[in-house]
Amino acid sequence: MRAVNPDEPPPRPLPRGRHSPGGEVVASSQRTRLLDALVELVAEHGYAGVKVGEIARTAGVSLSTFYAHFPGKEECFLEAYESVVQALMTDLGRSLAQVTTLEDGIEQAAVAYFAWFAGRPTAARTFLIEIRGAGNVALQRRAEALDQFLVVFAAALERVGRADLPPPRARLLALLGAVEALAYDRVLAGHPEQLLDLAPDAVDAAMRLLAP
Repeated sequence: MRAVNPDEPPPRPLPRGRHSPGGEVVASSQRTRLLDALVELVAEHGYAGVKVGEIARTAGVSLSTFYAHFPGKEECFLEAYESVVQALMTDLGRSLAQVTTLEDGIEQAAVAYFAWFAGRPTAARTFLIEIRGAGNVALQRRAEALDQFLVVFAAALERVGRADLPPPRARLLALLGAVEALAYDRVLAGHPEQLLDLAPDAVDAAMRLLAP
């Protein structure tokens, strides 16, 4: 399944008739459209303001098709979030793979994070803003995503020979929370395209914390 990004042009409709693809291809397309529809609708109306029927209509499928894929809205939201987390972690891992210094690693991580959401304003609104109203399970998954980032970043520190540097987990989580708060404010103000402007301040703050 591709990363959720309703900011991209929609895929072409599937062919019909005897040239139709197999059931697995159809099901995969339906699932992706449902996930993209949810992200788009939540960004526009908020999590509580979106109904399952609206998701199905926006995706161009029936209500029964929605329930063939997901038990409910929460499960659809969580899968969409998981797709975003995995795509972001892949980008972060790629950005950090070749770093040679601590500062370079921090800069690459900050740029990758802000650039990912800057290029996906709908996903930014849904998963930086509206996730806070999506319930306890979604918030727990968000906390787990922060832990995943800690693992990726710790591996990068080890590669540059600074495995001694990670501060207590609480301090590093506080830094990540501050970075997310910067992004939250910019997206809430309606300017996700300006997220990359935040990278220098994020790098400065991280360097003061990690290498005082």
